[in-house]
Order: sequence, then C-alpha cells, then structure tokens
Amino acid sequence: MLPENFESYSLQELYELCSNLYKENKEDEAKKVFEEILKREKPPQPAQSNFAYYNEVTNDLASRGERFAAAVIDSVIMFVPIFILILIMFIVPGESYKNTSGIDKLLWMIGYQVMFLIINGWILYKHGQTIGKKILNIKIVDLNDNLPEMFASYGLRYFIPALFQLIPFIGWIIPFIDVLFIFGKNRRCIHDYLAGTKVISAV
Repeated sequence: MLPENFESYSLQELYELCSNLYKENKEDEAKKVFEEILKREKPPQPAQSNFAYYNEVTNDLASRGERFAAAVIDSVIMFVPIFILILIMFIVPGESYKNTSGIDKLLWMIGYQVMFLIINGWILYKHGQTIGKKILNIKIVDLNDNLPEMFASYGLRYFIPALFQLIPFIGWIIPFIDVLFIFGKNRRCIHDYLAGTKVISAV
C-alpha cells in the first residue's frame, strides 16, 4: 500500500521504490511513484518523453511487437529443420500426423525440441535469448531482472508447454490461449507465469 504522500522519501528512495514496484508487476503504483520523481527532478534529456524516461528507470518490458517479431524470426529459422523432421517421420513413410500414435507424436515433439536446443540452446543459456530475441535485442529474465536458470528459461517456457499440446482434443488450443495472455498489462504469456519470467529490452 502506497503512502498518501512521499514527503519522507528521498529521491533515491523513490527510485528504489519505483523499481521494486515494477519488478513486482505493480505497474500502476510504480507510475504514481514515478510521477513524484518527475516533480522533483527533470529528466536528464528534455527531449525524451516521460514514458521513455520511465522505461529507462524501470527497465521496461519488451513490446508486444518485438516479441511477435522475435517469434516469427525463430519460426523461420526452424523451418528447414522442421521440414527435414516431417520428411523423415511422415512424408517418406507415407504417414499422416493425424493418424500417428501418441508415442509417435511424442517423438516428433522431442525431435523438434532437440533441434530447437541445437539452434538456440547456448545463447538461451548464456543470455536468455533465442536468435530471434537476439536480433530484436530483447531477453528473458526472472522477476528480479536476473538471467533465469535453464530449467526456467527452456524447461518451463518451451518444453512443458510443448507437452501440453499433446493432450488429446484440447492440446491444439493451448498455444492460442498462451499467446492471448500477452495482451494483459504485464505482457506475460502463460509460459512466463509458469516459469516466473518476463521478456525485457536487452539495451
């Protein structure tokens, strides 16, 4: 709960309070504190908008457009290995994905994940980025803005959601619901909540 006024707070304390509130996803409260900061101190670059200055202070989230563009780039990069996998598992044997067993679909998913890790695993481990995120200059962090463990950045954000897609009848709709969550004010998909992560600007 925010105090009625901030007279007892120093400017440094206001900066720390604003940053902590934002890290806790209390964006509305953080903006109120930021307004008090603006009353006490001019932004260092007068031409810079208040919103941009706020982003700089709070290490703002990546935009929805940036996340979408990064996902598109990653999908394009994965196209060739995915096509090869489809060729090996379905086209050459003359199989249809719809008619394959649950075990075959699991093997397909694991094959896809192996290819994903070959392409993105190292940069994901070292920087919290896929190639698409690297190009867009955004990265995955935990709620304290630290590089998350690989279990979270890959296991909970990519592998576990892929398993959910194998659920009969409803698995296909899970990715769509996941993506829709990005339109919330915190811009976090279901896999972000599952992993305790968010995507921010890497600048």
